[in-house]
Amino acid sequence: MVAYSFKSMFVPQIEALQKRQTIRARGKRHHAQRGETLQLYKNARQANMAKIIPDHKCLTACRISFIVPDRPIRPDNHIHTLMIDDRPRFDLDQFAEADGFGLDDLAPFVLGEGERYKRWIRPIHPMTMFFIDEHGPGVYGDMVLIKW
Repeated sequence: MVAYSFKSMFVPQIEALQKRQTIRARGKRHHAQRGETLQLYKNARQANMAKIIPDHKCLTACRISFIVPDRPIRPDNHIHTLMIDDRPRFDLDQFAEADGFGLDDLAPFVLGEGERYKRWIRPIHPMTMFFIDEHGPGVYGDMVLIKW
């Protein structure tokens, strides 16, 4: 059994089963493999920690790599060179939406959580802005895409 924690902005999409994947860094931590049970939480390691949805099985766990530019200046200049299991993906907007970064999905957070999220309105793609804010620009070559 593997547990993952999510930021509050993703909870409504997970509850509605619209977000059914997550990208995580590989490392010392064990990640789910196909068939393993997943537990999805919000507010991990806090007094108000709660399970988001009932346990699910991992459907796939794939290698993923991508590049986050340090200065995205056009709407189409966001995460690029996306590779899943060493195969290129060209449907970047569709992939970003599946990972919870559709503009409609994020509208409550853009409008409701202050100045930080106002930057998420075009021209910078929300997924790119999230990675820049949370991890910084760069090459992310040792990641795993987990789907449930």
